[in-house]
Amino acid sequence: MPARLASAPGRDPAAESATTVDTGDTPAEPPSPHADVSGAAGAPPPAELPDSLPIGEFIHLDTPEGGVEVLHAPASVRRALVYLHGACGDPRAAEAFKHTLGRYATLVAIYGERSCGSGHPGRFYWNGRAEPLMRRIDAALTAVAEQRHGLLDTQEPLLFGYSQGSEVAQLLTERWPTRFPEVILGGVPSTPSVQSLVKVRSVAIIGGSREFLTPMRTGEWLLTHNGVNARLFVLKGAKHGSFGGNAEQDLNSVFEWLLAPSAAAP
Repeated sequence: MPARLASAPGRDPAAESATTVDTGDTPAEPPSPHADVSGAAGAPPPAELPDSLPIGEFIHLDTPEGGVEVLHAPASVRRALVYLHGACGDPRAAEAFKHTLGRYATLVAIYGERSCGSGHPGRFYWNGRAEPLMRRIDAALTAVAEQRHGLLDTQEPLLFGYSQGSEVAQLLTERWPTRFPEVILGGVPSTPSVQSLVKVRSVAIIGGSREFLTPMRTGEWLLTHNGVNARLFVLKGAKHGSFGGNAEQDLNSVFEWLLAPSAAAP
């Protein structure tokens, strides 16, 4: 009989503590999370990135499955981060903490499928179809790895979904939890799903001090009481749709916690 999931307590979830930061076919999962990603069997990738590749600045990259926005980290940083923007949100929103991000991962921002119309040119929202999105993510990671001469781990990227993108991220973690062991959910509009996140390693939930935090506080409680390593970070002064004026320091705290060795402990 499957284990019973804990339910939210019958009290105000806002009373729970949070961390305030002051400063087609289902795509097959890879056989190994540490498989070679160089694209050349038996040959190690070169130790350096191409001289022409900009580091720390956004570029647009066209792939066989559509365009993506990329923020390259230095060659020594092999981790990838897949970013899913909010409805009609900015795929380059990580500009607000790009210096911090460069110490942790190369960001690959995927576009939503549906146009927001003439009132929001170049902006999109999500249709909620996990399998086609997963194919686009894999195509984007492969293309970025090729740009980096193979210096990118495409097998276990961080997954960062913001607002509507956080709900789409949960569709992915429910289907492919081993591909996305560490997850960041930002500006969450509804309580995160235990069912979708129970098999991941760690979940960082982030919200601004000037936005509605109850779904995030409730989600933190539910996840932790069902055995998920989860923590809520409140970004001081931030409202929904932004990371606040202290984004570099605040997001550094998020990444430090999410990727700490202790965060991987059961």
